[in-house]
Amino acid sequence: MTTEHATQPLPPGYAAPVPEHHPSAKTYVIIGAILLFITVLEVAALYMQFLGPFFVPALLVLMAAKFVLVVGYYMHLKFDNRLLTYVFGWGLLIAALLLVSFVWLANYDPPLSAGQYTPPAAPAGAQPAPAQH
Repeated sequence: MTTEHATQPLPPGYAAPVPEHHPSAKTYVIIGAILLFITVLEVAALYMQFLGPFFVPALLVLMAAKFVLVVGYYMHLKFDNRLLTYVFGWGLLIAALLLVSFVWLANYDPPLSAGQYTPPAAPAGAQPAPAQH
């Protein structure tokens, strides 16, 4: 027994439903392979001494690429409302700025550290300050 659904005309003011576009399984496998490759690059960057001062910026670029791929494809953001893209983009920007500022603070060497400060010597002939009780 077959059941046939007759298509009824839509009431005035209603639009036909838009079919959703989702990536195929092949696309997910390709994205997964790209993510694996980026992860291998991140681990390999730990052993690349020639990167020097470009180590953290290189990791930030790789981090952003992985973020875009995961959010865009696995969370279907590429196919959702553009506002959601901006919300996640701001999150990425804030995370990157926090990471850069924490790395900068961890490596910051102020001109005078607490152990380096020596008070100026008292002038010759000056009386020592009286002790307070």
